[in-house]
Amino acid sequence: FDRYPTVEELLKLPGFSGSRVCGGHAGLDRLVRGVNLTDTPDYSRWLSAGELLITTGFSIAGDQQAVDALLPTAERCGLSGRYLPDVMPAGLVEAADRLSLPLIALPAQARFSDLASAVSQEIARRQIPAEQERREALCLAQLLSAPLSDSAALQTARELDINPEQPHMILRRHIEAAASEKRRLMHEAVRCFRQAGVQVWAAVLDGELVILLARGDDPAAE
Repeated sequence: FDRYPTVEELLKLPGFSGSRVCGGHAGLDRLVRGVNLTDTPDYSRWLSAGELLITTGFSIAGDQQAVDALLPTAERCGLSGRYLPDVMPAGLVEAADRLSLPLIALPAQARFSDLASAVSQEIARRQIPAEQERREALCLAQLLSAPLSDSAALQTARELDINPEQPHMILRRHIEAAASEKRRLMHEAVRCFRQAGVQVWAAVLDGELVILLARGDDPAAE
């Protein structure tokens, strides 16, 4: 579960219904870390990397040089806009494909404030499980680096609802893959163990997948 949504995931939200990807399809996996609404001609001053830019393009619609510079300027940001005129300029579509920067036409009835709210809410929704995952990784790292007799380690075990008197098994596996793929594999492993009724804690530590299992007395957990 990624902490930030991709452009493609945002387009599946109800608020973006009717939107159309006009170019830059190869960049739909870009992560969106924020949202920016602007129609000012000096918009570049207000952009941050990873933002989804929502604009009508009204302030630069009559300036071909400004139109041509729009996507290169926003290359490191997600871009979404209902551009003027209604037909997306061919030059923008070509630039979007060249830069792998999603260029999205919004429906005429789209309300920019509603879109900005939808993006912000989706990002906020993802922060809680991401923070819980980060905390569990820190606790596991601390727990595995100190004897369980250590008072700090015992406190950490209690925070994770780990019974120190119960037998546990540690699985460690080094995986050559991107961080997102390692996290996907971790989540899949956790899901499988929990479906089997096994208590499990997991984290990616120093590139290694670490899984802590509560063995109990159930042979199925062996």
